[in-house]
Amino acid sequence: MADPKSILVIDDEDAILRLMEFHLSREHRCTTVLSAEEAFRLMEKESFHIVLTDINLPGASGFDVCDYVRSHCPETVMMMMTGMQGALHAKRALDAGVFSFVTKPIEFSRLLRLISDALRHQAMMASRKARSGAPRPGA
Repeated sequence: MADPKSILVIDDEDAILRLMEFHLSREHRCTTVLSAEEAFRLMEKESFHIVLTDINLPGASGFDVCDYVRSHCPETVMMMMTGMQGALHAKRALDAGVFSFVTKPIEFSRLLRLISDALRHQAMMASRKARSGAPRPGA
């Protein structure tokens, strides 16, 4: 496995977390937590390439996680998931800066493609940032 990326998955259902860990840990380092509060504590100590959170969590919501990541970990790519159908949640998630939005039950082959897309996007943004920060010739 070449350079596995770190993914934090937040969901209040242990069965979902076990499935996520099973599927994602084949290619990536996958950490799972049951609440946003637990995720906040973990993100204070550790950085992740991707945070994938459910919208509905006890206490703080997935949108609260998104706000935290945007302000504390701007290089991290946010993804959201939900068991609820509806374009309103997807629109709100995308408006909040989430890279992608998936509905449960999760089709893991699709999720893995979305994660690959998110990682390519992250690498492209890092490359752009590095180029824009470099001094220009003759400047």
